[in-house]
This record gives sequence, C-alpha cells and structure tokens, in this order.
Amino acid sequence: MDEQTLKATQKHFSKLGISYVIGTILIIGLQVGMSYAGLELFPQLYEKYAFLFMMLPMYIIAVPIMILLIKRVPVVQKIEPRKISVKALLGYFLIAYAGMYLSNIIGNMLASMIAVFKQGQVQNSIVQIAGNNEIWMNILVMVICAPIFEELLFRKLIIDRTVQYGEKLAIILSALMFGFYHGNIYQFCYAFVLGCVFGYVYTKTGNVKYTIILHMMINFLGSIASVLVMKASGLTDLLNGSITDSAEMTSYLMAHLSGLAIFGLYFLVIMALVIGGIVVMAVNAKKMTFLPATTPIGKGQTFKVVVCNVGMASFFLIWLVFIIYATLR
Repeated sequence: MDEQTLKATQKHFSKLGISYVIGTILIIGLQVGMSYAGLELFPQLYEKYAFLFMMLPMYIIAVPIMILLIKRVPVVQKIEPRKISVKALLGYFLIAYAGMYLSNIIGNMLASMIAVFKQGQVQNSIVQIAGNNEIWMNILVMVICAPIFEELLFRKLIIDRTVQYGEKLAIILSALMFGFYHGNIYQFCYAFVLGCVFGYVYTKTGNVKYTIILHMMINFLGSIASVLVMKASGLTDLLNGSITDSAEMTSYLMAHLSGLAIFGLYFLVIMALVIGGIVVMAVNAKKMTFLPATTPIGKGQTFKVVVCNVGMASFFLIWLVFIIYATLR
C-alpha cells in the first residue's frame, strides 16, 4: 500500500471511529442526564424503573443519531445477501453459546485474579441488574432492543464499511469494538467471542436478521431463563450469603427441592448446549473460509492503519478507561 492510499485508508477508519466516539458521548450524556432528571423530577418512578430511564432514551435518541453518523462513512464493497437453513442457524447458535460459556469462564477467572490484587470484589453489574429487574424489563431491553441495535451498530454498519480490507479484519474489528463497548471485564471476553461468531455469520449471509436472532436467543437464555431458574431454585439467597447457619441451610434446601431439581435440569441443558457447540465447531472448523481483501493493507501495517488514527484510538481509549474504572472501583 503506497503512502497516499495508506493515509486515505487511515482517514476512512478514523471517520468510522469518530462516529462511534460521538455516539459513545451521546449515550453516556443521555444516561447521566436521564438519571439526574429521573431522580429530580420523578423520584418514585425512577426508583422503580431506573433501568428503563437509562436504557430507553439511549435506544430511542442516541443510537439513531449514531447510525446516521456512521452511514456518512461510505460503503465500498457490499456483501451479497444469502439465505441459510434453520439447521445452519441452530449450528451457529450452538457454536456461539459454547464460545460465550467458555470465554465467560475466562472473564470470571480474570476478574478473580484482579480481585485478589485489589483486595476487593470486582462487581459484575450485568448479573445484578438482570437479577433485580422485573422480567418484562429484561425482555424489552436485553432481548429485543439490545440485539437489534447492537447488531446494526457492531455488525452491519462496521463490517459493511471494512470488509473490503478482508473478512478477517472486519470480523475482528467489529468484535473488538463490541467487546470494548460493554465496558467491563466480565462482558468483554464473551462479547468479543460472540462478536467473532456473529461477524462470521454476517459476512457469510449479508443479512443482519440472522445475527439479531442469534443475539436474541443468547440474551434470552442469559437474562430471562437463567434469572427465572435462579429465582425458582432458591439459590439466590444461598449465593448472596444470607443463610449461614447449617441447620437453617438444611431446612432451606429441603424446602426448595423442586426448585433445585429445576436448576439441575437447566444445568444439564446448558451443558448439552456447550458440548453440542464444541462438537459442531470441531466438525466444521476446516470448512470455515474468509474472503481476502479487495483493498489489501500492506504486511505489518494493519495496526497502524486500523487503530493508530484519531477516531479508532479515541474509541478504544475511552472504553478502556471505562473497563479499568469498572474493574478497580
């Protein structure tokens, strides 16, 4: 890649990054502003629906503006839409779920090591939020809104504008930005892995509806099914340390035998999904293909071109600060 083309490519990625930086500032500003307004103007409503006060304005106002900004960056190479079978979609779901489960273990291990270093627990805010919310709020935000808007932002809009530099680069960049966007160490690991799987599906289908469906399925299991099972099993009270006396614990377990049986069945289903995903991945690994770049970036120049520009560097730096803050606070 000659110097002029290199600078033009850097500018392309910088424009893309700046669009996401502006979107990030809008999202944070709206969330802070709506939290303040809710506390001041509608304290009772805010106490009950704080999650909606923070999330819905983001999806209604900030994200549409962000989409308009990103669309100003030109699409050079279109991905031809292709249909896939229900069987193939279920296969991708199994791979995505297994990848998420295993990478979540890595995220928890990292958080545990950091907790030892800082001599305090690293908070997993998403688990606390999902567990404290009413189920209908989780369905509205986590199962409907988040998959639709996040797949548009971090799959379609990014990959459409970077696939000319190679499918691998487009997938990894979209997955990294998706992981950083979640803003904490717990979610970064599995969001990155899910981003890679969803990105691969999008490059092979050119249809974001498939990744939205996969995202909805994953989020449903994580924020609805798991929460319902935990509440039904009674394990929530045991895990939060509210029961410490051995006699009381025995009595509690005996009173929740049916709920614990439900949890055991759910755990077996999860293990079946994980094992199924590993098997599907192993069987199909050699079939995975990535189209090469139609506008190749020179060897050894990828990081410099893609990340070392004002827009992308700012995006990753802002979210890195958030991740560090969320980890160490």
